[in-house]
Amino acid sequence: MKAIHLQVNHMTEPVGIDREPQFFWQCEGGKTQSAYQITVRRNGGIIWDSGKVSSNKMNNIPYAGPSLNSRDVLEWSVTLWDENDEKGEPSSSCLEMGLLKNPITIEKVTVDTKGYDYNVKKIELVIV
Repeated sequence: MKAIHLQVNHMTEPVGIDREPQFFWQCEGGKTQSAYQITVRRNGGIIWDSGKVSSNKMNNIPYAGPSLNSRDVLEWSVTLWDENDEKGEPSSSCLEMGLLKNPITIEKVTVDTKGYDYNVKKIELVIV
């Protein structure tokens, strides 16, 4: 049994998602999915492993790992078990987080006033 048509938040390999990922897939081979295991990696290291979950659920599986950051690029895989508890091959996909509402810390701002004295009350920071 293998997972096919992997999606996150109803999109295939999304870029710029702005909320916690929810995983979706369909099955190929076997009659019934009896369990799944989701693994999420960032920079090659595992940041979340669901462990083997006894369930036939294939949609709206919420990410339950540590907080994600703006522009995180994640690889995720799902392994399925069939009705005979036979483990299938993992299937992989990816996603990229968008700009999240995480706080930004600025240590120092330097403004070149070219000799003028400005009373700055507001600075708009544009992240590109």
